[in-house]
This record gives sequence, structure tokens and C-alpha cells, in this order.
Amino acid sequence: MNDPLHVLATAIAQAHTLGIREPGAIAAVIVNALPSTGWSVVRTVELERLEESASTARGQFPRCEVIKPDRDSDFYVGWSHGVEAPVIAGTRAEMLAEDCPESRLRRADETGSSYYPEAPGCRWDDSGLIAEQRGHLPRRNLAAYTVACAENRMDDAWDLLEPFDDETEVRRG
Repeated sequence: MNDPLHVLATAIAQAHTLGIREPGAIAAVIVNALPSTGWSVVRTVELERLEESASTARGQFPRCEVIKPDRDSDFYVGWSHGVEAPVIAGTRAEMLAEDCPESRLRRADETGSSYYPEAPGCRWDDSGLIAEQRGHLPRRNLAAYTVACAENRMDDAWDLLEPFDDETEVRRG
């Protein structure tokens, strides 16, 4: 058997040399090379992840967790865990217009979060998020917090937070 890393690197280099840029086609080249390594594809969900990562890498849709704050509402929030704040929000149609992958919206519809089931995320039964190290944002306040932030009404947004367990008030300004 061949070294898997060498085989995969060679397959990717071949795809590049042949001008293959489509994530699905690159994945097909890799899949065809795998038998010589003794490895095989176990889950095709990896291809979906590759396509989503490639989409965000091109700068089209922000890298974020897509959260559906309320099951009965057509509203989604793109939450950045890096800055602990919303980075995009809108209806399903608006999110799709911003190149949000349909599969991420579907997962948010089903579980409350676009993250895969094995990854942590803000699902329906989660209590909420940390917002900019200022306090805890209860899930029930996520939509209102996002709208207040978008409208630059920061005092209103911070009023929706709860203090951290070891603090008596939310950090402001």
C-alpha cells in the first residue's frame, strides 16, 4: 500500500494540473486515488462539507454558525464565535441570496443550528451564547439582540444579555 498522504497530495496536484477547480470534481479525483492507500470513503457528507468550505473560502458567505432563533419564524442569524456576535441575518430567501448553502439552512430548520450533529452548536435546547464577552445571550433573545445590533442600538442589545455567573451586571461600552 502507498502512503495515504503522498497519494492524496499527488491526486490533488493532478487535479490542479488538469485545471479541475470544482470541489466535487476534486473530491472525485481523491476518491479514485484512495484504493491504492487501503483507505475508502465512509461518509459522503464529507463532500458536502468540502463544498461548503470552498464556498465560504471564496468569500461569498461568512464563516459562521447559522442559527434559527425561533422554529416558527423565517429568520436566521449568522453567528461568529470568533467575535461572539451576529455577522449576517435575514430570511431564508435573503440568506440564500447571500450564498448561504441550502444544506446549512436545512440543518438550522431541523436542529436550530447549521452545525453538523457531532459538533457543538446553538441547538433548540441550548440556553444561549456568549456575546462579546459582555454576558450570556439567552437563546430566546437572539433575534431581538441581532436586530438591535444591526440598528446600532447597543444599549438595547446589551439589555437583552444576562450577567455571567460570577458577575452582577453585564459588561457595557
